[in-house]
Amino acid sequence: MMSENIINGTENDEEIQFEVDSEVKKEFLKDFKSSTRTFYSYVLKQADSYEKEIGKSLFDFNIEDREELLIIKFKNKSSLSFQANLSPIKRYVDFCISRHLVRSNENRFSSILPSDYENYVNVQAQENSYIPKSEIRELEELLTNEQDKLIIELLSWGVRGRTEKGNTLEELINLKVSDVNFEDKTLYLTNNDGELRPLDVDDFTLNLIKKTIDKSFYFFNNGFKGTKNEHGEYDKTEKGFQINQTEYVFRVPGKNKFKQADHQLFANRIQRIQTWVERPYLTISAMWFSSMIDYAKSLKEAKGEELDKKDYIRINERFQFGGTDGEKYLFRTKELLSMYI
Repeated sequence: MMSENIINGTENDEEIQFEVDSEVKKEFLKDFKSSTRTFYSYVLKQADSYEKEIGKSLFDFNIEDREELLIIKFKNKSSLSFQANLSPIKRYVDFCISRHLVRSNENRFSSILPSDYENYVNVQAQENSYIPKSEIRELEELLTNEQDKLIIELLSWGVRGRTEKGNTLEELINLKVSDVNFEDKTLYLTNNDGELRPLDVDDFTLNLIKKTIDKSFYFFNNGFKGTKNEHGEYDKTEKGFQINQTEYVFRVPGKNKFKQADHQLFANRIQRIQTWVERPYLTISAMWFSSMIDYAKSLKEAKGEELDKKDYIRINERFQFGGTDGEKYLFRTKELLSMYI
């Protein structure tokens, strides 16, 4: 989802391939600095998919095409995310006009006024952006395997790591049994570069971690058969994989599996969990962002007043939003959280 990638800053522009007006888009992007080019590439890739779908170049979109792209395809969660998505498209179309590629010589994306931005917020996406921890724990009751429960439980605490290529979900992958201090109720989370981040959790989470560590079996398909019985229901199954004891909390199921898990295991599990609990918006980014909201709410409740600049810097540093610079995304954090707190 687009707004999630705005939050994350993910995607690598070197991996993005365009299918419509590829050379034009590459020429447009080449002079931007790396961080801007990465984000602009991602936005244009979303537009590129829709261009291919309707067989029309972005710079020749009519109003109906424009509205379909911006409202339905982008699923903006806030006016800020919409503004972030609109800006590169406007600049790209201006670029195409300067290259005499636009028959109408008109940039229809530039006619959208800031006062209209709220009209482009996707209500369904916005409503499903925040998943409080209490709801996460209700969803855990629908899951059979402790591993699966713990994945969404820790994501709801903001356990993730950096979003750059090669470090995806590093804090989950690297979590060792020895990193869990049950007495102090603290997890010591590790990045791939060895940097440690302590995180205080509650007894509920610690109990689930202990159950996950002690578990020696993983049930297939959330513990149910893949086809319905004669009554139209799914019977339970005892089929599954052995889980071997390793130094890590999350282990790869399989009789001969002793290696460390990778990010693909977690990505695949999340997709299955979405189906099992019937929550397509239960994404890694949504849970991580929800944990940021929960933390901001707790700060506000403790203060008894509105959050200030120092609080937002503290939130950014706590969730590594903007790297080590807590002020980098100060305004963006405030805007993103404002509708929830």
